[in-house]
Amino acid sequence: MNRDKRKIMLKHLEGRFEQLFEHSLREVVMPFDHIFKRHLIPLCKILKWFEKNGTTKDHSEIVKVMTKICTRKLTK
Repeated sequence: MNRDKRKIMLKHLEGRFEQLFEHSLREVVMPFDHIFKRHLIPLCKILKWFEKNGTTKDHSEIVKVMTKICTRKLTK
């Protein structure tokens, strides 16, 4: 699989995961169906894509990206 495609998918994953945190930290509670349809389902699809097409290095990058976001959001 093309490395550029995997980089794009990793950026999409990063954005979706970041948005999931942003929505959870808002003062106004977002409807569950919005979070489910707009964030969780696309995030799951991206993870499934990586499971099928990704390399070991890609999987390591996913963990690094998600850990970076968790660390940044939880230390604010």
